[in-house]
Amino acid sequence: MGASYTNVQVHLAGRPADEVRSQVVDALRRWVLAGPFVEGEPGDPDTDRTIVVAPAGPEPWITIYDDFLNWDEVESLSGLARMLSTEVGGSVIGIILDDSSALELHLFRDGAPVDVYSNLPGHFRDVSRRERRAFAGQPDHWPDLLVVGKSPADLRAAWDEDFIFVEDTLLSVATLLDLNPQRCLANFTALEEKPEPGTTWLSFRRATPVPEPVRAEGLPVSKPSHWGPPERDLVAGDRICRPLLSLFVKNVGGPARGMAVVVAGLALDQGLVRIDEVVVVDRGCLTAVSYAAYPKPCGWARSCWTDWVTVTPSRPSPPSRP
Repeated sequence: MGASYTNVQVHLAGRPADEVRSQVVDALRRWVLAGPFVEGEPGDPDTDRTIVVAPAGPEPWITIYDDFLNWDEVESLSGLARMLSTEVGGSVIGIILDDSSALELHLFRDGAPVDVYSNLPGHFRDVSRRERRAFAGQPDHWPDLLVVGKSPADLRAAWDEDFIFVEDTLLSVATLLDLNPQRCLANFTALEEKPEPGTTWLSFRRATPVPEPVRAEGLPVSKPSHWGPPERDLVAGDRICRPLLSLFVKNVGGPARGMAVVVAGLALDQGLVRIDEVVVVDRGCLTAVSYAAYPKPCGWARSCWTDWVTVTPSRPSPPSRP
């Protein structure tokens, strides 16, 4: 699986770093304590939520990590970025990168949403073709954040560059905005594993403990939690490669032993696509499993990252769109 990162960047806008950072810490504490939490001590085993504020550096940004923000928590990320831009003022960027294939940047200024850039708008939500335009990014809204000598055209070029991994897109953007690249390409666990001097840890636990879930009984029930194929136009010979096609499921029923993966559909019946490989990941670990591919079994899935599906030239390619 690819890399995933979520963090928020608060711009100093010429203000003293210590002053802005102090405002950030106070705003975060008020925001979380307004919910169903009470403050705890760092390292408390009963901690339910931890927010980390990185120390100030030479760059004009303060970085925040929240362990509540997962790879698909776009709305929560936007809420946090909006809150900080309201309470602290100035510009705040929410960064979410998922599986090395999808990147979104949410820009807020003084509490107002200013711009959104996404290379794959359909990755985190269902969007129509018309709605995709709202996620293309407007570089003209970012000029005050660019380093000296760079223009909105440079930002547009960075967004439009066809990198294999979106980490490279984020690195290009970080250079233009004078963001710390290591802190952009990091999660809460980065500072947890390698703490930096001056880091602030905010720990919270729920005021009312959440009861332990009762394990279900009976037959296993697989509940899809995320479907990850972005919408794209395909022609004969194109490949749909990892990590672009994925399905996440959770067993909400009784215990199970083993798993069979069955792939079926009209496109397979018509010979439009061919299954090359299925890879099963169990709790973050690659697992080789047997599966029955439609219309006939294809053997054992190998634990490696290779192409999953190949579009075969069983009919003429559609005409290109303008």
